[in-house]
Amino acid sequence: MEATIVAILDEVEANLPLELDFTLEVRNMERAAALFRKRGFGDVVIPAAVPGLCSESVLVQEFLPGTTLAAYAAKAASPPPSPPRPRVERERSYSDDDADAGADDRNAAPPPPPTKGDAAVERNLLRVVDAVGATLFLDGFFHADAHPGNVLVLDGSRKVALIDWGQCAELKPAQVASVARLVLLLNTRSRAILDACFEADGLSSALADRYAFSNLEESGLDAAARTALLYQFFDSTSDDAGVDGEVFERLSYMIQHDISNVPMFTAVPSEVIFYGRTVSALRRCLRAAGLGSVSVVRRWAPFAR
Repeated sequence: MEATIVAILDEVEANLPLELDFTLEVRNMERAAALFRKRGFGDVVIPAAVPGLCSESVLVQEFLPGTTLAAYAAKAASPPPSPPRPRVERERSYSDDDADAGADDRNAAPPPPPTKGDAAVERNLLRVVDAVGATLFLDGFFHADAHPGNVLVLDGSRKVALIDWGQCAELKPAQVASVARLVLLLNTRSRAILDACFEADGLSSALADRYAFSNLEESGLDAAARTALLYQFFDSTSDDAGVDGEVFERLSYMIQHDISNVPMFTAVPSEVIFYGRTVSALRRCLRAAGLGSVSVVRRWAPFAR
């Protein structure tokens, strides 16, 4: 556990000062825009900085009229305002209470229809997901904080923009290969293969050498909990993960009521820390757009290969 916490704190220490230098953010935006175009994702909007007006402490960029995905999803989920109730004129020839009750029934607004997803927004959001994966695995550079507040749904076109490029991650080729190996293993959706990777004489010990967990036996869970944790941290969905739903329910219960015995990573490669954070942020985006069943692992596997 200590090694994992230290690795996380090391990343924070190294990257926090970089987030305060807006000249670096400008370079990140320009680099990302060029890479998105190179990889065929030029339709994903990145704001352009205004030349001559930016410094280490000032960032001036083009204005993008739109709504954050978080606000867009909240608005889409809200019922429409009820229409004004018409005034009903009637004679009070019977009980006032009965009349009032009858009027309330007749004049009540119908329940709002269920919110229908915006196909254009969903399609464009998936383009953002794919663009992040493409630059991660093909270029070793990616936006590490693409949460719903940093994704804009643009007015009119319904295109999606990715903003706030202060926190980006850059991986060396060996680190990219490490993350790619994890993604391809998770993409098998095979618990048997994942279990074999943790055995000393198994599938080349692909995971056992670099990932470790605590409290598996103490929690009353078996190796299925290890698989569940891998999908919870490193994929946007656990659907078809080969793990019984009761395991996820048990983990959820323990997180809320028995946190001291929750199985945790005690060792994890440093390169997957930002990867896991990026997956977590995109998971929130996908759920906000009603795409909670989409797996980033499945979409990124072709790039990881």
